[in-house]
Amino acid sequence: MKELQDILKAFEQCKNSDECVAIATLVKAQGSTYRRSGARMLMTSQGQIVGSLSGGCLEGDVFEQAQEVMTSGKPIVVQYDTMSDEDIIWGLGLGCNGIVQILIERVEEESPLNHLAFLTECLRYRQVGVLATVFQVEGQVNAQIGTRLMMYPDGTVKSDIEDADLVAQIRDDAGKALDESRSKVKAYPLLTGKAEVFIEVIQPPVPLMIFGAGHDVVPLVRLAQELGWYVTVVDSRQADATRERFQSADEVILSRPESISDSVSEAVATLGASALLRTPLEKPLAKRGEAQASADRIQLNNRTVAVVMTHNYLHDLELLKTLLPSPVRYLGILGPKSRTGKLLQDLQEQGITPTEQQLQRLYSPVGLNIGADTPEEIALSIVAEIQAVLGDRSGGSLRNYQGPIHDRSIG
Repeated sequence: MKELQDILKAFEQCKNSDECVAIATLVKAQGSTYRRSGARMLMTSQGQIVGSLSGGCLEGDVFEQAQEVMTSGKPIVVQYDTMSDEDIIWGLGLGCNGIVQILIERVEEESPLNHLAFLTECLRYRQVGVLATVFQVEGQVNAQIGTRLMMYPDGTVKSDIEDADLVAQIRDDAGKALDESRSKVKAYPLLTGKAEVFIEVIQPPVPLMIFGAGHDVVPLVRLAQELGWYVTVVDSRQADATRERFQSADEVILSRPESISDSVSEAVATLGASALLRTPLEKPLAKRGEAQASADRIQLNNRTVAVVMTHNYLHDLELLKTLLPSPVRYLGILGPKSRTGKLLQDLQEQGITPTEQQLQRLYSPVGLNIGADTPEEIALSIVAEIQAVLGDRSGGSLRNYQGPIHDRSIG
């Protein structure tokens, strides 16, 4: 996510110059490869490179190919086969034993279907979208390499693919990808030919909600920001919840736990629980340096990951009343297991009994077992555990993992 943010930021900066810009997108990967489909690299005519497509092996050749594309304006797809002897002949020595196909195209800023603008919009409004890109065409198909279909959360579609039959099929698969939140590569046999399309689900920044503003929150905010997550710090102490202490946070909210509960309850009453689960369009990203936001900006949906570290038992108790029944994907609580056990017991005495599903999303003590002691080490263990949950992994050592490192269903 951070890489995509950097690419889009660089593109915005290029708009004010006369530089020509090209984007290389890894559209299909087979076998063992360093990066998977969706990896991108921005290149300019002045030699600037942002992002990567491999561990540094392919970038040089892709840059050379991009120079020709920037001149001709014609998109091309380049294949690198590290399974063949050509890998040694090229002198690349990738050693990955895989095949990647990379689409290289010049960015036309004035294009009515600028896919970088679509990506920017998805990130800015923290919404999921689908970007379907044609990268292979055979026979008499009325579609060009680099043409696309874009699908918004509400199902709205924009496309510059001229083949109506192909558009209809891609639209159906884009809708399924949106529902399943899973990218895919798909080949479409048509009456007069065939087209291969990369259907990419664009995920917004991971929304991390940290409840607490103690000194141990500072490294957690910093590390999460390095990953490109959208970080919100919430605390009731005016002296601690300040912009000066959390300059890199996206939002700093000054609110008591009871106000948070009231705000979320009001949202559920207004929108309904199912609407909160979907959250197709959220509020745009706040600008850093703005005044502290209010509790009504707190949005808890099935993409939210939350960490409670207020160091205040009664505040934690109040927060759990809101967070446990919410649809958050991950809920971590700082402190020993016995403390969390007492919190749950106190909730039961108040007539609040969490369901088994809710308890499955509860992680206490928070973080992976890596022997963390300092605030920085604890922050690392927390971020690593959240990433493992988001990736549906256990968080163990890769040497003990028998399956593929990457999700090969994407292609």
